[in-house]
Amino acid sequence: MNSTPEEKLKEIIKLMEEKDYDPISQLTGYIGIGSDEYITRHGGAREKIKEIPIEVIKEYLELHN
Repeated sequence: MNSTPEEKLKEIIKLMEEKDYDPISQLTGYIGIGSDEYITRHGGAREKIKEIPIEVIKEYLELHN
């Protein structure tokens, strides 16, 4: 079963939290700078973030800031 971008983002957020990263801060850096270095490699999160449209991440940040 294919996950929606929103479901994938939730998974990435969970992976960030497992490594004690602040997802809002990390995603803001990712969007602002455009560097995937803000995303942990833990659980393949850095690769997974590339599958999520920027608009989905921005929408999440708008709802959670």
